[in-house]
Amino acid sequence: MAMVRSLVITILRHGMTEENKQKQYIGWSDVRLCEEGREILRNYAYSPADLYVTSDLNRCIETVALLYDTSPTWLLPELREMNFGVWEKKTYEQLKDNPVYQQWLDNYEDYAPPNGESYAIFTERVDEAWEKIMRYCLGNNVEHVVIVTHGGVIRYLLEKYAPIEKPFWEWSITYGKGYTLHTTEERVRGEERCSSLQEVPFKESANG
Repeated sequence: MAMVRSLVITILRHGMTEENKQKQYIGWSDVRLCEEGREILRNYAYSPADLYVTSDLNRCIETVALLYDTSPTWLLPELREMNFGVWEKKTYEQLKDNPVYQQWLDNYEDYAPPNGESYAIFTERVDEAWEKIMRYCLGNNVEHVVIVTHGGVIRYLLEKYAPIEKPFWEWSITYGKGYTLHTTEERVRGEERCSSLQEVPFKESANG
């Protein structure tokens, strides 16, 4: 009987930034973690992995350094958050009277932010990132991969691959936290949902 190869995938949201605290849209804006965000990350404890993949934006790179004391193995621009175009660094309060913004809120799958990305383009590139990572993991006998990315990316991946079926906006992901998915080579090749899901971190670190 052939051995079933398992793969563990931990998907984490980057730590908090000052812009996050101000509730700004910061899709492609390359901002850094705030001190409060860094301090929160120092209280989390995670299991080490064989491979660390992040979006190419600083807030994800910094998060890997603080959580794992290492640099990312691989930077993937395809793991960026949605590009919010002219709405970058603006808040709901600043945009709420804009009819185009309201149209997008009501139907984000069919409308795009001005000079930004449509949902279809966003999900297409996230799919490309996932396929690249899975292909590498299967081809290089990776047993545990950590992916540090953004809230929208994680929601989409969970909607598609989590064993629990929930729509995009029903997934909640706190800064610096995420989920660990367990799957097999067969499930990955068949683009099937993962077999189990666990919220992480599992525990606070000793100094937390």
